[in-house]
Amino acid sequence: MGRSLKITFDYQIFSSQVQGGISRYFLELARHLSRVEQVEILAPAFVTTNLQQSYRDLLSPSFAAYDRLSSLVAGTGLKAREASWRRRVNQRVSRWYLGRAEPDVFHETFFEADPLPLKSARRVLTVQDMIDELILLPDGRTSQAFVDVKRAAIERADHVLVSSKQSQIDLLKLIPIAETKTTVVHLGCRALGEWPAPAGLADDLPPYMLFVGSRDTYKNFDGLLRAFAMSPRLLKSLTLVAFGGGPFTAGERGLAAQLGIPEARMVQRDGDDRGLADLYRRARLCVYPSFYEGFGLIPLEAMTLGCPVVTTHGGSLAEVVVNAGEVVDPAFVESICAGLERVAFDEARRTELTTAGIAHAATFTWQRCADETLAVYRSLA
Repeated sequence: MGRSLKITFDYQIFSSQVQGGISRYFLELARHLSRVEQVEILAPAFVTTNLQQSYRDLLSPSFAAYDRLSSLVAGTGLKAREASWRRRVNQRVSRWYLGRAEPDVFHETFFEADPLPLKSARRVLTVQDMIDELILLPDGRTSQAFVDVKRAAIERADHVLVSSKQSQIDLLKLIPIAETKTTVVHLGCRALGEWPAPAGLADDLPPYMLFVGSRDTYKNFDGLLRAFAMSPRLLKSLTLVAFGGGPFTAGERGLAAQLGIPEARMVQRDGDDRGLADLYRRARLCVYPSFYEGFGLIPLEAMTLGCPVVTTHGGSLAEVVVNAGEVVDPAFVESICAGLERVAFDEARRTELTTAGIAHAATFTWQRCADETLAVYRSLA
């Protein structure tokens, strides 16, 4: 037998993200790759408490380093949850570690301004989207410094994985690198139904439609409010539940009041994956009206639990959802409203989308994502 392929992920996303899509992506990759013979996962990164709780039953023995460093940090009594502190510790540990280890593949988990030096490892990077470069984040949150750091990370990588064909098109249009340096690997979608019993977040709710995640401007939450207010039937029959994203802002509440949406018809909830699964299962529909997404994991998550989806053709969403969701135009409130009414009140359409969604989401497995990613690693090593 030949020698093992040694793979390591850097510390970045685990330092900055308590829980989220990117950290889940890397943990799912590692979870599946660690089961492959002659593949060794070297993992010096610190995993935050929430991630440990979510993945403790999934981590393989290859991930003992996570728990060792976590225990060391907990023993210091310092504020281990603070992202800046975690980052400093992780960077120092990683520099020491890489000076002694000899991985074949080094997969950067985000865009590093001060890249770690490598001996002979090939550097891989994943780009989920090009939202910042397309100036879709308003109010100064798109930093030119961040865009420059991201571009440098893309240019120095030996290979770039992109989560959708649309993201690949956008990347190649904006940054002059060879297409052969990029590979499209769709993300996987782990059915939230695999998590333990639901937490009961929906127990006290009237019939509702569900919006999940951040409500940044490009997510088009304002457009959803306008579409909701446009339909007397929707206002009479459904409540809009927003999961995550923090409490409604004064601006959001003000717009809802201006549009005539009763305060009782808007509810915000937070919770873990068990609670989210509960909300998906009981929702009349999940609405994801974004102007642009590099992939769009939320519609697929909803589909795994039989929740019909109303989404848009923004970015990669039509590529990911295909015919398993009700696709509307995010630029036209009338289109969003019509899609919501169709799915909310047409039982035949709801049944069609539920059946198609379950089958479609089942094709987006983390095993496939890991297999395709491993093929890229092996082509470089």
